[in-house]
Amino acid sequence: MPQKDPGRQGNGSHSSPELAFADLVLPTVRHDHCYSKTFAQTTAVAKHSRKSTSTPTLPKSSITGLPLIRRSLQMSGISEDATAIVLASWRQATQKQYRCYHDKWTHFCRDKEINVLRPSVKQVLEFLTMLFRSGLSYSSINSARSALSTLVNPESESTIGGHPLVGRFLKGVYELRPLPRYKTIWDISLLLNYLRSLHPLDVITLKELTLKLVMLIALVSAQRLQTLQLLDTSSMHVYDDKAVFHVTSHIKQSRPGSKSLDIVLKDYTPDERVSVFKVLLHYMKSTNQVRGSETKLFISYAKLHNAFSTDTLSRWLKIVLANSGIDVSRYKAHSTRSAATSAAISAGVPTDEILRTAGWHSEKTFATFYNKPIKRENVFADSILALS
Repeated sequence: MPQKDPGRQGNGSHSSPELAFADLVLPTVRHDHCYSKTFAQTTAVAKHSRKSTSTPTLPKSSITGLPLIRRSLQMSGISEDATAIVLASWRQATQKQYRCYHDKWTHFCRDKEINVLRPSVKQVLEFLTMLFRSGLSYSSINSARSALSTLVNPESESTIGGHPLVGRFLKGVYELRPLPRYKTIWDISLLLNYLRSLHPLDVITLKELTLKLVMLIALVSAQRLQTLQLLDTSSMHVYDDKAVFHVTSHIKQSRPGSKSLDIVLKDYTPDERVSVFKVLLHYMKSTNQVRGSETKLFISYAKLHNAFSTDTLSRWLKIVLANSGIDVSRYKAHSTRSAATSAAISAGVPTDEILRTAGWHSEKTFATFYNKPIKRENVFADSILALS
């Protein structure tokens, strides 16, 4: 039987967007893509580097990606069974990211006649310097370092990327190149006002209903798109005033021994227009006849009504941001996490609650990447008009 949630129920209006949003944010019990320029472009700046003549040239049929890690482990004498288990430690998203930098590394080694699995520290630093000169951010270069760290140096039994000088190089990159994508974040009141306009629920289109639900869940859960895409009706439990999704799949913040994630979507009684619980119930009712055997929460509002990828979710969030008057040429779909958590901290939500909701293990992560000053336009004029 559904049980009443003992949590606090709002019963009044709020005087500021942050305070109103604080009641919307409920407890739950990312960086640049690999550089897209051609290798010829990125290596042009490093042509002056001296080629090594003491190491064999990498053959054109060389292996890249996880096979490169496999080769490295085999050269260290690791058994096939142990190698397979080690390779399983990297999730698909991480494998995809590492493969990108492994490809760049193998091309670099071929061009410089460097042994791909036994480079010198100097050669690794030259590669990372090439990435720096091509414009990559600190987080991207650090990802490249992590990718190289998966390659074991059989001679020293240490990782390529773990050398103290490589670590010192990364600290230099950190000082020279700003970390965050955003220095300020958009005002969440713009978005909430637009979402309120998508009402009553029984008169808006299925597309509008879908986009509204996606955005509301993104806001109140502060989760990554990967997590939203994993929400499944087969693991959804509906109570009188909330719905709970039990996420059992591995997500980015999952750690060995950690508990699975619960996404709690509670009713918001002060304003039903932005109650994620009410919007969810209406969405389930509206899609019941068309979803067939599909159990994923979000299905396409187009004719086939299929489940879809995180790329589609990203496009949907950007549509809502644009319709709200937010500059999507500057702010991406992922900015919803920063906007939601920044608004929550402004509203006085405890930091540990924000970290738990968003799934962050470190307060430093929140302070560095997500807690941004909220950008507001015409603050003075709005304040004067509010006096009337």
